Order: sequence, then C-alpha cells, then structure tokens
Amino acid sequence: MQKKTHRLLCFLPRLCFFPWSGGELQPCRHRPEKRDPTRPKRSLAALSLASLLGILVAQAQAGDEDDVTIEEAGWVIEADISFPSPVSALIRPDDGWIYLGTRPGDLSRVNLEGNSQLLLSTTDIAGLAYDPGTGAIFYSEDFPGDISRVDIDPMTGTPTEQIWVSGFHSGDDDPAGIAVVPADYSGTLLNPSGMISTDRGNSGPHMVYSWSPTSAENEVLVRDDNGSLVNPYDIAIKDQIIAIADGEEGIKLLNDDGSVSPLATTSFLFKETQGVAFDTRSDNLLVFDTALDGIYRVDITTGDATPVFTQLGSTGFNWGGINIHDNGNIQRVVVSVTAADRVLVFSAPDAIFQDQFETTP
Repeated sequence: MQKKTHRLLCFLPRLCFFPWSGGELQPCRHRPEKRDPTRPKRSLAALSLASLLGILVAQAQAGDEDDVTIEEAGWVIEADISFPSPVSALIRPDDGWIYLGTRPGDLSRVNLEGNSQLLLSTTDIAGLAYDPGTGAIFYSEDFPGDISRVDIDPMTGTPTEQIWVSGFHSGDDDPAGIAVVPADYSGTLLNPSGMISTDRGNSGPHMVYSWSPTSAENEVLVRDDNGSLVNPYDIAIKDQIIAIADGEEGIKLLNDDGSVSPLATTSFLFKETQGVAFDTRSDNLLVFDTALDGIYRVDITTGDATPVFTQLGSTGFNWGGINIHDNGNIQRVVVSVTAADRVLVFSAPDAIFQDQFETTP
C-alpha cells in the first residue's frame, strides 16, 4: 500500500452560493485556514423563510435555458454550488462537508457556505463512496485503475490516502462506481458492510468486484464479462437488490446468483444512465440519465419511472452523479452536474428549518 499525507489547500477563487444572503452568487475569497474566530458559524437551521424565498426567486429570475425543474412535489433546491467539473459529490456526515472529485483530477470538499478545500491531487476520479463503518472516503480512478481510501483526521481535517485496491482486470482496468454493502444486506452474493465496485473496462471486460473497507486488496470477482454489461458507470444496493447504471443499456440488476438482467421501465426509456442511488425512504431507485437530463424515480417491482428533477444541464460525462444523505430525520439528494460546473442539493422545505446540518468553514 502507498500512504501519503497532504496539507489542506484552499481552492481557486470562484463564484459561490450563500444561502443566507438571498441566493446571490458572489466571488469566493474565503480562506478556511484563516477564518475570523469572531465570525459565528452558519447552519441551515439559521435559514429564514425570507432567505429561502430569496433563493427560489433568484433561481426563477435567472432565466437560463438549463434552469432546474422540480417535477416531484415536496422538494426545493437547498443549495446550488458553483464548482468546476464536479464528480460524484456526497455528504460525509462525520463533518458535514460535501466531498467530490473533479475531472481530470483532484479530490476536494466544499461546504454550503461556498468554502472549498483541495484535499488531494489525483488522476481522473470516476466515483466516490463514504463508508459509515470506518468514516473513510473511497474514490476510484479509472485510467490508473485503482481505488484509494482517504481517512480524515477528526481534529485537523488532514487527509491520509492509501491505494486500497489495485488488482482489477489486467491490461484494461477502469474502476468506476463504488457502493457500500448495507449492514442489513439480505443476499448471499456479498458480505454485509463490505464494498462493491464496477470495472467498466473502457475497451476491455466489464466486471463487478467486491472488497473490504478494512483490509486492502483481496478483491473478489462477483460478475465476469459475459456480455451482460456494456458501460457499468455506477452501482447501488438496498436489501438484496443490486442496481447498475449501464449507460445506453439502461438499468441492470445483479441477481443473487450472479446473473444480470435488464430492468424494463415504463413511461420513460432510459438512454444514458450514469448514476443510481436507492431512496432511503422507499424501495424506489433514483436514476440519473444524462440523455434525458434528469433524475427519475423507478419502482423496482413495476418498472414505472417518473421524473423527479429535470433540466439539470447534464451532457456527456456525469458518472455517479447522484448520492443520498439521510440522517434519520432529513433526506438530501446531492447531484453533481459535471458539464454545468454545479452541485445541487435538494431537500424538503421543513428539512431546512428543522435540521442541524452544519459545516465548519
């Protein structure tokens, strides 16, 4: 294993979103390591109804062609963060920061105030996952063919990186989507609280592997290349259901016997699925399709698909662009829109006023 420790660096100045300033985009000149100690911390609990309305009005007045449309009742845009080429953004509940990759490289984190920090210099991040058992962030690099583990020091915030899995298919290994196997996983194909990842094999085999978040290497081939997968960009698990975003092939299900079967959907035909995440409040699957430029809710049993968020501004590359954070009270959907240089955080209005979600600037 290779082990490296990195000093936190502030990202380049850019336009940032300030939820409590009426939804304005302003130049970011923050330097988290030089924070004014007299300045009070801000949390989403401090948002007023007026500032929430200001956010929505500012979005409505923007008039851009790619203005987000909320199709499913009960959601609002809690944050719209400007960030260059974001990949697979997710919330790490240990500290409340949004961790995300960029293309062609780098692992960073950003909070809802707009402060950001460059954590690691990397090469072509393809997917991220947070492991609740270890508190670690795992990220895949498709061209180097590795998955790395990043531990964050709880006192200093300093990241320590280790190459964790490097033994994927020889010659053309392109790990992409990563998911945590739930502790209550009821199938027999995987180990509960383990990890699973896809190897999309750019011009080679398309496979699925399992491995441990606590013991490096020793990956296990779960699904070999028999032609059943084409572009497995992302993967998600709930109960014993394993769903794969397989690009132009739509959604595939990895069954408990290791076989793969397509999930036929109604109402909407998926054309370029690049992200999947299971709804924590139901058995539905949320699907990010860049060709349809939206997030869709899919009933796994019936195949019925309905739009949730559309007109995101997504085109081309957008692997692992949806992740869900649920603290038991509040559910948030975090969406990376790579082509539009933005990270969107969706939640319900009552979530904004009740939650104590806070990030330290």
